[in-house]
Amino acid sequence: MRFLVLILALAVPHAAFAGHGTVLFNQAYKAEESDPEGSIPMYRAALNAGLSADLARAAHWRLFFIFKDQESYGLALREADYLPANARSQIVASIRERYAVKQEIVDRYMVALREVSSSDTSRKKSGAHNLTQIYESSPPSLRRRILLDLSENEAEETALTLIQKEGEDTEGLLREADLLVFMGRNAEAEKLIQKIYIQDDLSSEQKTRIVYLLGRARRDSGRDIELFRTAEQYAEGDERLRMRALAAYGLLRQGYPEQARALMRGVPIVRDADIELLDLLLRAEIDDDKKAMKSLVARRSTLKEIVRKKRDSYLASRALKLIGGRD
Repeated sequence: MRFLVLILALAVPHAAFAGHGTVLFNQAYKAEESDPEGSIPMYRAALNAGLSADLARAAHWRLFFIFKDQESYGLALREADYLPANARSQIVASIRERYAVKQEIVDRYMVALREVSSSDTSRKKSGAHNLTQIYESSPPSLRRRILLDLSENEAEETALTLIQKEGEDTEGLLREADLLVFMGRNAEAEKLIQKIYIQDDLSSEQKTRIVYLLGRARRDSGRDIELFRTAEQYAEGDERLRMRALAAYGLLRQGYPEQARALMRGVPIVRDADIELLDLLLRAEIDDDKKAMKSLVARRSTLKEIVRKKRDSYLASRALKLIGGRD
């Protein structure tokens, strides 16, 4: 598909390439290979600046594939509105393959997802209700996806109710604690975590999640850094790097940016938008890395959106302050 996008770009008359939108498209296309998340605001900026019909379609295709690969199906559906019918078919195939559900469930899920992500209050409420109904007849993998969809679309209380109905097995309690931390109800989360921790049959992965959640719940107490470093010892692979990044984040928030950078230096970056943002911010702020600064500037619109929507927008706010009026 990337080859097809290139062909579309080459097919546009040369005069079209003089526009600012085309310049932004080319920058986004080049950036996407190494930084898909960072290319998103660049593609959107290109569309806003104005593109030929062929290049606009190519930009929507690139955004579509990025969102589909991230399993951000609501955003992928929005891009599919600008594309041929086979784009929607690809989302359907992806969901069926990923969650092993029948076509009827996929169709209902996609309608509900479009509703819950709407800006219209009544449609959003209807979508949350419909996702709840789908949740009750879905396999565990799709249930986890629905909980994320609800949490990301201002329906956290609905998600919490669904989790609490599941009973008090370890996995259910961990999901409940995670959501409580996301909602800022840290005292309740910590009490629940302590209830989980006294169990005798916890796996290493569950221990990692417990210490990680406790660190998030105690983020403002100054003890989160120690807890994330402890969690790092239990974790493996990418999760281990994530715990180190969280410890670095704690250092940054407490006023120790140099120490945070030292902790992150040389650490390979995993495919996690928050960790990528932390790394870019520390490189730009501490190392005066011009490439990192340029990438932050390109993400300006995305950073503003994070500040507008996200409860914990410290990194995005700090990045916006750092880049100021830079172009």
